[in-house]
Amino acid sequence: MSGEGVWRSFAAALLAGLALAGAARADDAPAAPAPALTLNLLENLDLWDNTGGGLRAGGTVLSKLRVSGTWNAGRLGDPGFKVHVQMFAINGRPFSGDFVGDTQTLSNIEAPPSVRLFELWAEQAFGDKGSLRVGLIDVNKDFDINSPVGLFIASSDAIGPDISRSGQNGPSIFPVTAFGGRVLWTPIKAVTFRGGVFDGVSGDPAHQAAFVKVRLRGSDGAFLIGQADYNISDQAQVSIGAWGYTAPTQRIDPARPGAERQAGVFAFIDGPLSKSVSAWARAGITNGAVEPVSSFLGAGVVWNAPFPSRKNDQAGLAVGRAGLGGPAQRVLGLPDAETAIEATYLFTVNDKVSLQPDVQYIVHPASAPHLPDALVIGLRISLTGQWPAGSTDTDD
Repeated sequence: MSGEGVWRSFAAALLAGLALAGAARADDAPAAPAPALTLNLLENLDLWDNTGGGLRAGGTVLSKLRVSGTWNAGRLGDPGFKVHVQMFAINGRPFSGDFVGDTQTLSNIEAPPSVRLFELWAEQAFGDKGSLRVGLIDVNKDFDINSPVGLFIASSDAIGPDISRSGQNGPSIFPVTAFGGRVLWTPIKAVTFRGGVFDGVSGDPAHQAAFVKVRLRGSDGAFLIGQADYNISDQAQVSIGAWGYTAPTQRIDPARPGAERQAGVFAFIDGPLSKSVSAWARAGITNGAVEPVSSFLGAGVVWNAPFPSRKNDQAGLAVGRAGLGGPAQRVLGLPDAETAIEATYLFTVNDKVSLQPDVQYIVHPASAPHLPDALVIGLRISLTGQWPAGSTDTDD
């Protein structure tokens, strides 16, 4: 799809969102039961500049408009059943790909320009013990995600590159999802088990800009993932997980021809350090014979309400180290690791607008050999809207 076509779709979606917001204001009424339908709009606009290092100095603007809705069947007598849909429009010249050359992708909205149906699933809950979800699903909503990382912009803070860089077209995460199913089971309050089975190739690599594409070929195999969570307290959690593809992948090193399966394990812990400071740490390893990223170590801290007069602001510092396997170093000439350091501050203007200045320093950008360290500065502008006014969609 051309850039002009993306922007037309972008404008149409934005006008639709504004119309919904207007309808919400017109329909203000006394308190009523929880709405059967919740609609949400989020526009993120990123302004980036690579001051030096990486592939080349320079800047770009990235944008992502997300429109989503969730319908629940509570008024029909089944509060455990719901349907969720999410679409987005993306535009902008790639920043990591064209300027920085980092393998971890420093902006979590960077993707090829497109208008895409990202999620469309139905879920049936079974009381408070578990649920079953089927459709186009974002794996990162349930797996390898913890609470403090929501502040950060760098992609590897949300899901480790040991997982996100795997597969023929990535696992079922942004920007392309796959058809599959997810089951969640909470046998006791402190313990939750999660498992998922998805098409082994997300979307269709031959049609990257398609609005939706599900091919389900037998040769694609399946992507499997599981995770166990233990709640140390209401605010602290420790999790372990494992994932893998059933279809084999060719080894990186041509001196060792053949194929192996991509698979890995990960673990993380998150929780409060004090009343206003929370933190997390995460580790993962995978098969470096068939995937350049063979390990990942990440950690970060978030300071909530850093100033007494700014109760909705947040400040954060995060570090992510993507280790490169021996075959990637020998054959591709890559460094032994890429390390990304991010410092960010979320300035909340009001409940609809926020500004987030962001600084990242990338040590040894690893998409190509011998790239110099890069210093990047950016600003994210976020605009949100909900219908009914004040509602939130916990499925986004």
